[in-house]
Amino acid sequence: MSTTPSKMMFNVWGICILLWIMLPFNLVDKHLSIVGILAFLFFFFAFLIGCWSTSIQIVKPQIRRLFISGIKLKNATFILKLFSAISSLLLFLSLQDRNLLNLTESYQVRSDQAEALLNGLESASSIFFQIAFLLYPCGYIYIVLHLIYSKKISYLSIIVFGFLPIILAMLVMGGRFPILYAFAIAFFAFRIRKSKAVELGHDTSTRRIKIKKKNISIYFLVPIVLLVSLYYFSIVFFVRAESLGGSSVMFAFAEQVWGVQFNGLLSGFLFSLLGPDGTFLLFIFSWYAIQGFVMTNFIFTLYDGPLQFGSYGIDIFSAIFRRLSNSFVTDNFSSLLDIGTYGFLPSAFGSLFVDFGYLGIIVCFIWGRWSTLVYMKNKIGDIRSIILMPFMLSGILFSLINTPFGFTNGFITYLWLFLTYYMIKPYSYKCI
Repeated sequence: MSTTPSKMMFNVWGICILLWIMLPFNLVDKHLSIVGILAFLFFFFAFLIGCWSTSIQIVKPQIRRLFISGIKLKNATFILKLFSAISSLLLFLSLQDRNLLNLTESYQVRSDQAEALLNGLESASSIFFQIAFLLYPCGYIYIVLHLIYSKKISYLSIIVFGFLPIILAMLVMGGRFPILYAFAIAFFAFRIRKSKAVELGHDTSTRRIKIKKKNISIYFLVPIVLLVSLYYFSIVFFVRAESLGGSSVMFAFAEQVWGVQFNGLLSGFLFSLLGPDGTFLLFIFSWYAIQGFVMTNFIFTLYDGPLQFGSYGIDIFSAIFRRLSNSFVTDNFSSLLDIGTYGFLPSAFGSLFVDFGYLGIIVCFIWGRWSTLVYMKNKIGDIRSIILMPFMLSGILFSLINTPFGFTNGFITYLWLFLTYYMIKPYSYKCI
């Protein structure tokens, strides 16, 4: 992975803004403000300055590099497998009274959770899920650990100890982001495995390998899994639309409730080319990609509520604050409802602003420094730090939605990540 964190952040947000400009989105009764755009740029460039200052002040003066010729993964692998299996069991118990094939029920679960937060109602989660909520993110870490470091990839092991607890958690919570995040880190991990094959000691010979039935099944399995996932995401959107009266009604709902239309320039061409359902899917998928930019602008411009200190942008903090003081959470979330941003994706920058105000600029600066430090350690051959790379890259990719700590139980995921990082035992150091 040769793209620097600063370049990747620039590309991600550049594509986001380009989609906003090119697709026929129109805002209803609102507009993007200059104040909001300037505040966004402060946060955005704080990350970039953090990246640039790290590459100049930390990396360039270092001439001698510390390399690791190997690592011991036994303890880390055992711990991740153990707690992944426990989380799968607990999540399975949480699903005993649920109809897994009823997507309308899953949508209702998410709506009920959002309504409970807003109204200060007690959590209806079982004790099994509450424990599993702290454990299932180890599946993300196992996926990356196995894909990067294992001499031979065991896809069965990745499915059982990596994807299974994540899929079960997704079914319990009724969302789609957990599996999306799993695919993202798996993609980055596999790319890194290929690019770092020599340093990791993997077989790089170019001799012709006899194709086995197992290999053929894998080549077919991966595209099938991706297609099924895309189909699942699409069906979830259509189920939501059908609950309101169909995809055509969904456009009216988006206009009245979300405050966004899809009737600008080229909308007629898109409807004639893709039809109502195809245009609806384009609208929904692209809206998920660009709404962070829009909502961030509204938050910077209109939000005047109190600092929420992580209870807005970090799931586990929200749960803790909710147990300590329901009124604190509900009053703060009501401030977001008043400006029409509650329930929407705030992006990393909007989330930081609600939680920490303009102190979030410092957080962006530190985030940029850490991201570039991980990137530079990867470039110089620090094998242990490679495990951090997929999460660093995914954090930048999903900054459109939330911070790395806030996206899909990210705080707990990073706790597992850093625990695993320090459980990995390097050996045979050498300097050049």
